[in-house]
Amino acid sequence: MFIKGKNFIAKIQNSPEPVRKRWLIILSGASMAAVLGLWVIYINLVVGAPGSELTLESEEQRPGAGDTFIAGLKIVGQELQRGGTGVINRLRDKLGRVNSIDISGAERNFILEGLGPIPKTPLP
Repeated sequence: MFIKGKNFIAKIQNSPEPVRKRWLIILSGASMAAVLGLWVIYINLVVGAPGSELTLESEEQRPGAGDTFIAGLKIVGQELQRGGTGVINRLRDKLGRVNSIDISGAERNFILEGLGPIPKTPLP
């Protein structure tokens, strides 16, 4: 199995640039999803639901972090299946903005004339 993985990596290294970029995006996304999934599982195990010590029978169950994450993934998947126009429009809005930086010289609003010497204070 280790040799298969090593051969797969060598095959990617010898591939053209677009293929390597595609695999970079795919594997980066998969690793991010794995880390995020493990983080959600960890948070659910460590933190738990708020007020779980005082569970009442009449209190309805709230969805956990994992359920919320999965619901978000479903919404993103549905948006991408519809063509992803909302996502693309939001990206165009973000990328279409122009930032500007104003650099101005230092403004000196103090006068050093007539200033007496500052006394030295020994530290303890």
